[in-house]
Amino acid sequence: MSGTGKKKTASKKKAPRKAEPNKIQPAPSQSVNLEPDLAEEFKELFSKIDREHHEYLTSVIKNPIMQFQGSSVSEYLKLVEERGLPRAAAIALDSRDYSKGNAWEQAQMNVMNAILPHNRDLKPLIRKAVEDGSTRAVKWYPEVCGNPQEIIEVLKPVLSAPEPKRRFWAAIHLSKHYQEAGDLVPVLIEGLSTDWVAFKQENSSTGITGRGECARALARLGKKGEPARKELEKQLKSPTIDAADASEIAGALFQLTQDAEPVLRDLSVVAERVLTQKRGFTLHPGDKDMLMSLKNLIKTWREAGKSGDESLEQKIAFLESEIKYHFPS
Repeated sequence: MSGTGKKKTASKKKAPRKAEPNKIQPAPSQSVNLEPDLAEEFKELFSKIDREHHEYLTSVIKNPIMQFQGSSVSEYLKLVEERGLPRAAAIALDSRDYSKGNAWEQAQMNVMNAILPHNRDLKPLIRKAVEDGSTRAVKWYPEVCGNPQEIIEVLKPVLSAPEPKRRFWAAIHLSKHYQEAGDLVPVLIEGLSTDWVAFKQENSSTGITGRGECARALARLGKKGEPARKELEKQLKSPTIDAADASEIAGALFQLTQDAEPVLRDLSVVAERVLTQKRGFTLHPGDKDMLMSLKNLIKTWREAGKSGDESLEQKIAFLESEIKYHFPS
């Protein structure tokens, strides 16, 4: 016994802490708040897509539009599962480019707009799709990006892509922000000599094709587009050139040469052909665009005081009467 009269108590040893069992991570299909039947139905989808996108995919599955357009939404989800979210998003985004008057395509566009990610999330997805080789992603990247420096950074490497349309789209977009003609002009010449459709909606409305889009891009480059001059002249002389494309090609040639007469001669041939073919029919919007380009060229030609060629004068007189008929004001 000690002097205090208190008995010493042996100190109790603390029992070793039991190791906590490892926390079981939820399976991919359980990482979002899905009903059991949906979790089972979309098990493959959630197992293939990164967790960071699971919330978005759940919002698509639960979107009320699923009740009315279930097949379209299901097709989109199948695309996501099979081709990955970036490429599927690029395909869905391209639904915005529908043929004018096509009710089914317009309905598809409305569905896709309702279920696509918000733009802040869409931008990195479309960029990834560009890097993965999606032509549609190249076509739409500037719209979802909006930053000229980033557009240059992402699309410049695409100028050497193996797939022609990817190169064409990159050059067309870069002509608005990146003025290194040495990189752009060869690609635009190739696009000018290729039969391809750029924007379906504009093609169905005015008839313009990828040739016309490439000509617009060359016009933006101004004098730097000089190496494309021969191809522009060749296309304008083509007996099958569409009126809307001819209008853009003539504009690009005039930008290069600043000489209205040779451009006017070739465009007047196109105008005569179109007016003869369309006699008695309503002119297409692209035909009217071509006539307006012709009207402006005639004005520039007359102001330059280069008249004197009798055959050209007669042709211009006829075309001016046609222009006044179609544009009475």
